[in-house]
Amino acid sequence: MPKNDTHILIPPILLTSFALLFWGVTSGNVLVALVLAVLLDCRRWVPLKWDFDEVAQVKAFQFSLLLVSAGVAISWIDDAGAAGALNVMSWMPVMFFPIEFVQRYGHRDTVTLNSFFFFSRKRMAQDRKEGREVHPKQINTGYPYILGVIMAASTAEELEWYFWGGVCVLIFAVVFSVSRWRGMRTRSLWLVLPIVVTLGWGIQWTMTTAYLWVKTHVKGFYQSSGGGTFLADFTSHLGELGNVQLNPMIEWRVWSESNPEYLRLASHNNYNQGRWTYDYRVENFEKFDDSYRDFFDAEVEVSDGLVTYFQKQDKSLVEQAKKSDFLEVRGTIVQKQSSSVVPSAPGFYAVSDILGEATYAEVNSMGALRLSNRDMVISYSLFADSDKTVLDKVPLGEIDLRIPKEEKQVISSLADQLGLRTMEDPMEVIDAIKHYFYSEFEYSTDFDPGEIDYDRSKLEWFLNDLKCGHCEYYATAAVLLLREVGVPSRYAMGYAVSERGTDCWNVRGTNAHAWTRAYIDGNWINVDLTPPNFRGVSSSGGMSAIDWLRERISLIREDFFIWRQDPLNRTSLLVKVSIIAVLLFLWIIYRLWKNRSRKVTPKLILASWSGDTVMTPLHRLERTIQKKVGLRAEGEPYSVWVEKLIECDGVDRDLVAQVLKSHQKMRFDPASEIDEKRLRSLVKKLKQQTRKG
Repeated sequence: MPKNDTHILIPPILLTSFALLFWGVTSGNVLVALVLAVLLDCRRWVPLKWDFDEVAQVKAFQFSLLLVSAGVAISWIDDAGAAGALNVMSWMPVMFFPIEFVQRYGHRDTVTLNSFFFFSRKRMAQDRKEGREVHPKQINTGYPYILGVIMAASTAEELEWYFWGGVCVLIFAVVFSVSRWRGMRTRSLWLVLPIVVTLGWGIQWTMTTAYLWVKTHVKGFYQSSGGGTFLADFTSHLGELGNVQLNPMIEWRVWSESNPEYLRLASHNNYNQGRWTYDYRVENFEKFDDSYRDFFDAEVEVSDGLVTYFQKQDKSLVEQAKKSDFLEVRGTIVQKQSSSVVPSAPGFYAVSDILGEATYAEVNSMGALRLSNRDMVISYSLFADSDKTVLDKVPLGEIDLRIPKEEKQVISSLADQLGLRTMEDPMEVIDAIKHYFYSEFEYSTDFDPGEIDYDRSKLEWFLNDLKCGHCEYYATAAVLLLREVGVPSRYAMGYAVSERGTDCWNVRGTNAHAWTRAYIDGNWINVDLTPPNFRGVSSSGGMSAIDWLRERISLIREDFFIWRQDPLNRTSLLVKVSIIAVLLFLWIIYRLWKNRSRKVTPKLILASWSGDTVMTPLHRLERTIQKKVGLRAEGEPYSVWVEKLIECDGVDRDLVAQVLKSHQKMRFDPASEIDEKRLRSLVKKLKQQTRKG
């Protein structure tokens, strides 16, 4: 397609450079932006060109896709979710630079749109092979590239005060240049622009104000709980009876000599209307996060820079720890909260080998272990001794014996039915409840409970009628029954471990479990009264092929992330990748240099005139005519180019002929008497028709 096609929109000189520098300032990549800007806009002064055909355009497009894929892969390894997508978008100016380079340094100002679509490209090649005429769509990628650069600039984590002003200026420059190129009137644009800018600032002010309000009032609460564990250390709702969906994929892996059996995420002490919470106020904490403060009151840094967190009273245990006391835990939490509760083993008393330079461990009074300033991939080691008194604080008075009013009757009746009040030994009470649940109830996560009775609580419905449900209901009922006979109890949630992998214990979403913590003989112990067949759902059986593949990829990513943390491995990887990148860069430079050609500036030779050039009023109309018929081709006579106005709507053919006749006489026959005033009048009239057409 010729360059003078009016549908081809070409950005004015330096607009792309300004956009790139704006991106560089907002993203902190000023040097990269400066290099890209120089490479793209210096083509106007560098006498080098390449004959980039459609094959070269396809290769440039594929190379851009390769850069995008590499960005996605790196972002996927280091991050996830929306943040990962923003990381990729922030490098769009670099990723799509090859396409813009091929367009700017080729002999045309366009690229073939079909080059970007595989099937369209194949169809075009087939048509040519069979002799059919092909008219591929040509586009200039200049403006799309500029808009992509602006989008990349907007992905910066913190946008300075000048950002939206710069965006408004760039967008206005784009709209203004396009309107001028199309021959549109700019008067209306100037009138609408203030409204657009004001509206944009208003929307941005509203969004910024809302963001700051949420950050102030909500951020502290949500960051206090674990991403991927759904605020587990603060609250837990009882799921719907008969409708529990469990994730069959591996969520955690544990390296341990023996089965840890139970990995706890959190404990709760307050139950109300189907919801368990941790009531931190009974301990006189003003904020939820305060319950984590200063629990680990000692730490020691080992030779490799890793820190072990523990209580001062457990220092001797840490120093004398046996190999069997160690558990290594590894998993992935993709949510972006900076703090997350993670699994802890029974009797753990110290945390060490935490992945992440700024990551540190905290424990609250309920025994929940939390990692703050964490990475996406979680890895840490636990010191655990099942015979040790756990880190959970002693019962907190009435809160650990409280039974909500709506459950009081059903719990009291069941306690009387089982004769629990007559039993003096708490273990005898536990055995009685266990026998009742095992013999009279059934465990199930998928069954039809029938029509819901909204006049009763879900727990009462479970205990009196259904006698079928999942672990959350058994654990809740056990807590309240034990409290009814004076045994301080809490609700615990986490995982029940049973699957042994090749070299570790696999913890799947189907291993998610709830049980009871009872305070007996001066220590908190695990009491699990859920019928034992619940472990039948805790395997990988029934996993779809897609889930299996996702699981494999996730585990590979975790292992690679851990492997990369080793300084030696990281250095080795960096050296290898750098060598490959340098070789690829040198190969591209070599191919470009080998196939270069010099840009030749054509000289217009006037065969019939060698005197001074005479300028006429028609020359002043050149920019207006250019917007109507496109750029003047190299070597094309001016009069022939102007004659193209005859084919435009709204332009008088006779008027064009009169203007050209007077123009030619004035230029090439200065001796003839030409009424210049009349020519200016004719040109003015032609200009009006050209703009209206």
